[in-house]
Amino acid sequence: MQRLRLLVLFDNLELSGTHRMALNLMDAAPTVQVDCQALVCMADKTGMSETDARIVWPEPSRRRSESLFAKFAKAVVALREATRLARESDCILGTCPPSSLIAWWAGWRSGKPAIGWVHYDVDGRRRERVGATGGWLRDSVQNLLYYRFMPRLKHLVCVSESTLASMVRAGGESAPAGWASLPNLYLRSAFATQSVAAPRLRAIRALGQPVVIVLGRLVRQKRWEDAMAAAMELERLGVRAQWVFVGDGPERAAFERALAASPVRDRLHWLGADPNPLPLLAQCDALAMTSLYEAWPTVILEAFDLGVPVVAYDCPSGPAEMLGRGERGWVTEEQPRALAQALAERFSAAGAEDARRRVEAGRAFVEAFAPAQAMPRWRAYLDRVTGRS
Repeated sequence: MQRLRLLVLFDNLELSGTHRMALNLMDAAPTVQVDCQALVCMADKTGMSETDARIVWPEPSRRRSESLFAKFAKAVVALREATRLARESDCILGTCPPSSLIAWWAGWRSGKPAIGWVHYDVDGRRRERVGATGGWLRDSVQNLLYYRFMPRLKHLVCVSESTLASMVRAGGESAPAGWASLPNLYLRSAFATQSVAAPRLRAIRALGQPVVIVLGRLVRQKRWEDAMAAAMELERLGVRAQWVFVGDGPERAAFERALAASPVRDRLHWLGADPNPLPLLAQCDALAMTSLYEAWPTVILEAFDLGVPVVAYDCPSGPAEMLGRGERGWVTEEQPRALAQALAERFSAAGAEDARRRVEAGRAFVEAFAPAQAMPRWRAYLDRVTGRS
């Protein structure tokens, strides 16, 4: 098998499941004779570029300013550096729409094939109003890229069949030959070797009550307020549980106000952001997800791997598909009471055996995303894109 050189482009390198999957791809790629190099186009919020020789973060882009002019200047640097690195590569992969745009430019300038990578389906993204997450301008640009630019790429990787179908609908035509649904690479890995919040969770577990974990950024998409409401509903159902929230984000102030005002605030615990949440997840009795929309959540694969039961809203598009419509976890209506009822069922005496059965099904499901099964599919796709097959 001939070696292949893949350039991976990040917009901002952040503590997110999407970027963890891309890094997993880079880690597993050598098993199928693929050498990876990555370029951070804007900011590295993980510190990995200081320790990982494969990650390039140009010096001119390291300025801390987040002004519109500074971002434009960083984009110019990214376009130049991506083109330079593309000439030394066989193909380019953008990990999100903004970086896919830079990949397209670098591919056009270098004559190398560029691949976009889509995680969210269009129907899910359209549920979130413009300006709810990162400002009106940022959200408008992101939506323009998702709805107009990505569906017109010659080469596109989608995380699931439902995501692929949504991109076909957005493009208004059948899927081009260069489009594919490929599995996210799963490795039991994290952004750091240790969990910073593990001691606090051990103290919470010592209270002797079930522990529900809500893991994700404090942003509108995650609907953290629904998780708080579900905690109250679970209390009304007669189940006393401790809830831990792991993550940080732009809605932190609103989250902290809501937590302080909650009637069950003594059982709601915010542990902050943790670069290695795996030890936290492993100690919990259930993972709860109340997202407005999702992609192919890394945290569900992690829960499957660690044997933690999952209870999730039936939102577009990943959770229900990953949970097998209930075979591998509980899928509920998008209402706090429905989530609480599913958790009450999980914590009931009869629910223990049901949870064990679903956990076993989840562990079997995650095997399809391990490198041994997933990487040959990625290699076959890359060979097709580069004309090697």
